[in-house]
Amino acid sequence: MSRFVFIVGFFAIIGFTQCSAAKILCVFPTPIRSHFIFASGLMKGLAEEGHQVTVLSSFPAEKQLQNYRHIQIATGAQADRKDLMEKFPLEGWSHFGTLRLTVNILRQTLQAANFTLHTAEFQRIARGESFDLIFVEMFFNTFLIGLGDHFKCPVITIFSAPATEFINDMSGNPSTVAFVPHFLLGKATEMTFFNRFRNFAFVAVEKFIWAIINWREKIYYEHNFPSPKYKTYEEMKKNVSLIFVNDHFSVSPSKAFVPNVIPVGGLHVKTTPDHLPQEIQDFIDEAEFGVIFFSLGSNMKTSFLPPEMLKTLIATLSKLQQKVLFKWEDDDLADLPKNVMIQKWMPQADILAHENVKLFISHGGLGAMNEARCHGVPIVGIPFFADQLLNLEAAEQEGWAVVLDSRGLTEENLSAAINEVLSDAKYQNAARRASNLFRDRPMTALQTAIYWTEYVIRHRGASHLKSKAADLLWLQKTSLDVVAVYLVLLWFIGRLSISFAIFWRRKHSRRINLASKSKQN
Repeated sequence: MSRFVFIVGFFAIIGFTQCSAAKILCVFPTPIRSHFIFASGLMKGLAEEGHQVTVLSSFPAEKQLQNYRHIQIATGAQADRKDLMEKFPLEGWSHFGTLRLTVNILRQTLQAANFTLHTAEFQRIARGESFDLIFVEMFFNTFLIGLGDHFKCPVITIFSAPATEFINDMSGNPSTVAFVPHFLLGKATEMTFFNRFRNFAFVAVEKFIWAIINWREKIYYEHNFPSPKYKTYEEMKKNVSLIFVNDHFSVSPSKAFVPNVIPVGGLHVKTTPDHLPQEIQDFIDEAEFGVIFFSLGSNMKTSFLPPEMLKTLIATLSKLQQKVLFKWEDDDLADLPKNVMIQKWMPQADILAHENVKLFISHGGLGAMNEARCHGVPIVGIPFFADQLLNLEAAEQEGWAVVLDSRGLTEENLSAAINEVLSDAKYQNAARRASNLFRDRPMTALQTAIYWTEYVIRHRGASHLKSKAADLLWLQKTSLDVVAVYLVLLWFIGRLSISFAIFWRRKHSRRINLASKSKQN
């Protein structure tokens, strides 16, 4: 009898903790492949768990998966993005250049998101299907959270960067301005008064920019989700169930998170690699002195580089005894060295997982950094824009990277950096330590994201996770309004005390004068 009770209880617990198959819609119109790569691993993982997943993106599907429906939306932004990304090697290194180009990215991303909602493919889904959960990527298209109100289901957002002040304000997360350097601040090992002073200025500018972005997105929201049929934009921002951020204490500075902000740094990284294409596998296996992998990611294509910089790269790599896997997006490369293999696309994480890959020459994008960190591969970094410099300098401080300036790249300094990393064992040892920290988690980033996704489904939005701080203004969250009232009260009490002291002194003095006069009489 006891065995029967145990078995019944066991299956009751299993049935309670597991989440029944849900219908999930994922909307990722952003024409930036690295952002989609970060999120698509979770979508595929949810499909493997048995959920019915529908994904809308501006990229073609890689392969058909069970329970996974991929719909490509032609937003028209790909050609514009290509023209824009070609300018980053020349202009993106400066703060002003990055800001100017980011304004164009904002415009393209908003237009792509808005276009997605009006395509025939999406309209068929909006009119004829229902969902239990909506995923939206937060990258200048937060107004898409209105889809949660349209389908009457919870919303989870995915942010492919670490938590910023924008995320903190939206979620009620504690501000990190005093101890986490802004990604445009550059190298800041210690948050001295001067660095905190600069950090405050950068964050203030960021808040101003996000206020403008929020104003723009509100216009798009009200156009697509008009009142009174839908909740207001501010109401929907407070209605978001979870925010997944590309953050983890092994990747970025340690910080606190409220319960509905979930750090899933390295979400897209597979701890167990897939089999490499046979041509690449043979190339790596047959490399007597190891392999160097060169890639500038999915956005900053190598073919966008200025001719002089490309000439410097090829001349340097041709003199190495190592073989080189070189991600090159055009059909041919003039004067291709014998030790170099070029391909338009390469399975980056799977290549970095191979034990014969000795060095990764990278732009320093967060996705690439997490893949190198996971597999313990040291880096020679050539940053171009955004957070790339900060990512690489953090790895340099940890001891597993050497950072070069793309504006002053020469054969001499590139060759010296490569030889230093390859010849000094301290870089490989530091990379292994970083890998151990990255991997040492109770659950992988993917398992963590799947658990909390199903938690939101099980608890129908899990509104109890939300912090009340999200409902407060900045003055209220910092208690400056309370401090101001206390200061006024202290001032008032001080004034009363001074007035009372003056009154008492005058009265006491008068008594003394009267007493002395009476004695004289």
